[in-house]
Amino acid sequence: MGKIGKAVITVAGSGSRLLPFSRGAPKEMLPYCAKAKDGRLILKPVIEGVYESLYEHGCRKFCFITGRGKRSIEDYFLADDSARHARGDLQEFYKKIRSSHIEYVQQPQPRGFGDAVLRAEIFAGSDSFLLNAGDDVVLSPGNSHLQRLESAFFSSGADLAFLVDRVKDPRQYGVVEGESIGAGTFRVRRLEEKPERPRSNLAVVATYIFKPSIFSELEGARPDRNGEIQLESAIESAVARGRCVAVELEARERRLDVGTPESYAACVRDSLEVSKSTGGI
Repeated sequence: MGKIGKAVITVAGSGSRLLPFSRGAPKEMLPYCAKAKDGRLILKPVIEGVYESLYEHGCRKFCFITGRGKRSIEDYFLADDSARHARGDLQEFYKKIRSSHIEYVQQPQPRGFGDAVLRAEIFAGSDSFLLNAGDDVVLSPGNSHLQRLESAFFSSGADLAFLVDRVKDPRQYGVVEGESIGAGTFRVRRLEEKPERPRSNLAVVATYIFKPSIFSELEGARPDRNGEIQLESAIESAVARGRCVAVELEARERRLDVGTPESYAACVRDSLEVSKSTGGI
């Protein structure tokens, strides 16, 4: 079985649903609760959680797709001389940065999630890669969500795989229809973005594995009515060929999403609950 070594993290979004906060700071730098190695409760930016999850899974090459107003993210991941004096968990974080290759690619205009992914083509080359939105992190013991995702991707021979979660109101998400192929994995037959009448409660989580063929799909995708290229339109082609699988999050795993005020409030509540529990995640 193969192993994914490259990861793309998108942080170019404007965060318009989090104004006025996002006018002065990237939404990806919003903090959530975590447990330090010594048991203390700490706060860390969501983007750090995303990076550490991918790093601990085995990725060592990273490409951040950034945009206007995101310089603080680059500064945060800069392991300069001052970082050498860090202690505890922060010192461990900088050790990870020093052992990573990190690139930054600009998306000058907000032309959609698909356009942001397309800008990672030179970085990915002929390799399959993990993609994670910078405002969406999953807490799971031992990064089991990424292990299951990668296993399903390779064992099914899929062109792409992504995580899904069961939600109460899926109308604000991409919604998946499919058939179970065992172990919480589905062969995706249909993907509908923000449907008025959802046909399931399986909502897409912004963690994916792609073969490089996704770039050809994105290059051929038509812009939407706002002139943006959406990732979902490229995914639909793979779904039509039956080469797409989805992996469901387990009950013990928590998705933290900071896209809206409501989801961020839930992020803080859920991460506090997890970090105060025995062992934490």
